[in-house]
Amino acid sequence: MVTRLFRFGKIAFPVAALLALFSCASVKTQQEQYVESVPLAREGSYDQAALIIEAAKGEDYKEKDRVLYYLDQGMLYHWAGNYELSNEMLTKAENAIEELFTKSVSKAVASGFLNENAKDYFGEDYENIYLNVFKALNYIALDDNESALVEIRRVQIKLNLLEDKYKEIVEEYNASDNAEGEIPYKESRFHNDVLARYLSLLLYRAEENWDDARIDSESIHEAWETQKSIYNFTQPTLPTVIPVDENQALVNVVSFSG
Repeated sequence: MVTRLFRFGKIAFPVAALLALFSCASVKTQQEQYVESVPLAREGSYDQAALIIEAAKGEDYKEKDRVLYYLDQGMLYHWAGNYELSNEMLTKAENAIEELFTKSVSKAVASGFLNENAKDYFGEDYENIYLNVFKALNYIALDDNESALVEIRRVQIKLNLLEDKYKEIVEEYNASDNAEGEIPYKESRFHNDVLARYLSLLLYRAEENWDDARIDSESIHEAWETQKSIYNFTQPTLPTVIPVDENQALVNVVSFSG
């Protein structure tokens, strides 16, 4: 198990057989940098924790671990309130994830041994998705709602692409001469992220874009109906998505705690 400063509830995609093969190639990053940085982060000393992570670059974070380094720094800078630098790091993580995933899968399919060749850490799906959520939160803090909405849309785009991505990998692997048995494929049950939809709803509501806010509200209700294994708790009350009286004011408060 790899210690990470970038944490979020993991998403269980129903391609377990394939992901199990990938997991054998998990990053081998040393843990020494977390001995000091994690306690500092827990007590709110995020800038100091970031300095320790920076000092570990090249020693504990090798080139193959650059995704993990960017994610760790991106989260620390977010909590430190350095939103621009956080977005810079998270963008580098996002670009590296795309690059290394493609490279690692190509090597894996070619050899037939995913666990021996996919050594570069290209992140987990939940990391690739939720880094855009945190980029959106950064843009909200920077009073740039338009850019925040762009990041939220990228979450849904990635969710849509995940289905095709893993289906193609499974088909390519099964068709390979080096395949050791056939990997069964099942469609993903996760296609609608409530957190991203909720942030989108608040942003559209702030702009009084009631039609798009209503669509997000309906999508959130749908997620609770169609993804019960993920959202297995009571649905919270959502903000109103109908125009308010002109003599009333809208108050939107966005804060993340987790």
